[in-house]
Amino acid sequence: MENLGKQTVRMHVHHIIGGEHDPNQNHVNEGRQTVYRRADGTYLINYMGGKRPVTLMGDGAFEYVWTVRSGISVQTLGSVVDGMMSPTLKTVLELDSGDRWAEIDSDQGARYAGGLTQTAIGVFYEMEQKAEGRHPRRWFVLVGPDDAGVTVGKVCLCVLPEGEVVRNPDMVSDCHTTGRYNRNPYPEFAAEIEALADATDLPIIPNHGGQAIDVAPRPQGRGTRM
Repeated sequence: MENLGKQTVRMHVHHIIGGEHDPNQNHVNEGRQTVYRRADGTYLINYMGGKRPVTLMGDGAFEYVWTVRSGISVQTLGSVVDGMMSPTLKTVLELDSGDRWAEIDSDQGARYAGGLTQTAIGVFYEMEQKAEGRHPRRWFVLVGPDDAGVTVGKVCLCVLPEGEVVRNPDMVSDCHTTGRYNRNPYPEFAAEIEALADATDLPIIPNHGGQAIDVAPRPQGRGTRM
């Protein structure tokens, strides 16, 4: 196989709710992964200790579909078990705005964070366990009320601490950050992310979906409380 190096790869997450596809839950995660070209002209990426076929698109990116099956919608899951599951997210930093950074350290917490942020963080968290046999990265979610007062996940990220070595580095970037619905969290949440980096001393660099970005500095403004 020919190694094509790091390429743009998009994962389209499709949710099957109670046996039916719910397009309202669909979302896309984009990052850089090593792509391989086979002799027959098809393409593969590293995937959970093996290889997964991907398709070359017209814009030069590679795509594949990840299907998530469940018997209850993400929104319903968040509303029904908010009180029961929220303790599984350990608060590591509180902000004067009322938002808080919580660390994810369980499959249950990762799935809950995925519902709050409407991202596939729960899927990637489980993938890491299968690929590594442990969780070398640290995983966080910024939780707080939206404009309507509903508790949501505003930012989620994972970061590989300095000195950690992983078997499958292409699974996700060393630092992968995204906002709710996979939006770019910068510059709106730049101060909150920087506060987490300062509090944890982790190498959290400005990025969107693993792609480094330049961010103009802005005042902290919102304050932090340990």
